Amino acid sequence: MVKKSSRPLFTRTIQSTIALKQWIEETPELIQLDLNPGRLTGATDQTSAERDHTIQMFRSGDHKLLVVTNVVEQGVDVPDCNLVFRVNYIPSDTGHVQVKGRSRARGGKSYLVASSSYGNFRIREIDNKIRETLMTRVVREISEMSDDDFMVKINDQKRKMYRDLQKEKMKRIRHLEAGRHDYSSTEYHLHCIDCKAFACSSRDIFLV
Repeated sequence: MVKKSSRPLFTRTIQSTIALKQWIEETPELIQLDLNPGRLTGATDQTSAERDHTIQMFRSGDHKLLVVTNVVEQGVDVPDCNLVFRVNYIPSDTGHVQVKGRSRARGGKSYLVASSSYGNFRIREIDNKIRETLMTRVVREISEMSDDDFMVKINDQKRKMYRDLQKEKMKRIRHLEAGRHDYSSTEYHLHCIDCKAFACSSRDIFLV
């Protein structure tokens, strides 16, 4: 049975898990909640045995709160939780779905607590939600396809990718033959190590 008080608190770094755990243990209002927070991080900080022991403590209700890094996003068997908190922590779009999935207990909620000094979390969170919606739609559409229709879509996409690659290759060849160089910030420029003369840009290099 999942404890009503089971909660993970996600944060970005090992150091912040230490600081947050200490803050929870020293804050009078939180002490009264008897959270007995545990800490769960990766292999550079904790052994597999330590992580297993912490998860077991959480599963049994001895730890009512886990302060964790992204190690819990996937591959770690953490019990279903009622509340998921993220402190200045925005995962990738895939990680967003995985973190959200940690609040699988009935009526579970997921909350983001962010400081404006750490960047525009609101925009990144909205972007992740949009990607989650798109991924859900794509998975649903694929699951409803027949095997034949799926292979047709795959082959159409492969042909499109091949045509796009050929167009890009020809574009680079024309730029190289015309002696034109795009000095935008999205590319690298290669120079002779001796005379420092410009040799080519990264856009001129491609696989044949």
